[in-house]
Amino acid sequence: MKQQVAEPCWLPGGKGSTKTRSRPSRLYHPPVDLDGSLTLAEELVQRVYPPQRITRYVGPGMDVSGPGYHIVSVAVSDDFWEESAERWEEVWDHFETKRAGLVAALTAIWGLPHPRPFHNDLDRAIRGEPLPPLAEVLVEFVVDADTWYRHGRSVCVSLGQWDKELPIQLVLAVGELGASE
Repeated sequence: MKQQVAEPCWLPGGKGSTKTRSRPSRLYHPPVDLDGSLTLAEELVQRVYPPQRITRYVGPGMDVSGPGYHIVSVAVSDDFWEESAERWEEVWDHFETKRAGLVAALTAIWGLPHPRPFHNDLDRAIRGEPLPPLAEVLVEFVVDADTWYRHGRSVCVSLGQWDKELPIQLVLAVGELGASE
C-alpha cells in the first residue's frame, strides 16, 4: 500500500486546501510573494539575455531564457493528472486572483498595462511565419497577457498551461514581443 501524504494542492508555500494523496509530496517552485514579484520584474527588465535558450526546471514549473526573452514562473500549481474539471477551475480562479494582484501592484508603479492577445501570433506561427522571440515562446502556452513597455522591453504578466494535465503557471515574461496585429 502506498503511503498517504497530505500536501498543498496548489499555491506553493501559500494558503490553500490540503488533501491526501497516495504519492510522495513534490518539490514546488519556491514561492515568490508580491514584493518579490515586483523586484523580480524590475530585475528582469535589466537582465542580459543569454546567447542560447536556457531552461531551468523548478519543481513542476520551469523558467526559460533565450536570445530576446526571460520567462519566470512566479507561482506554479500541482499537475492535473488525477484532478476533476471542477478542481482545475478552482485552481485557475485562484491563480487568476494572484495574477490580478500582481497586475494591480505593477499598475500602481508603471501605470495601466496594455492587453496583449496572442491569437494573431498563433495564426502566424501556424503559417510558419517568424515571431519575435518572446512571442514565439509565450504563444505555446498563454492566450493573453497584461503588458507594459519598460526600458525598450515588453513586460508581461500572464497565466499559462503547457497542456491540460500540466501545472498552471503565473509567469512574468520580459523581452522582445513585437506588435499584435
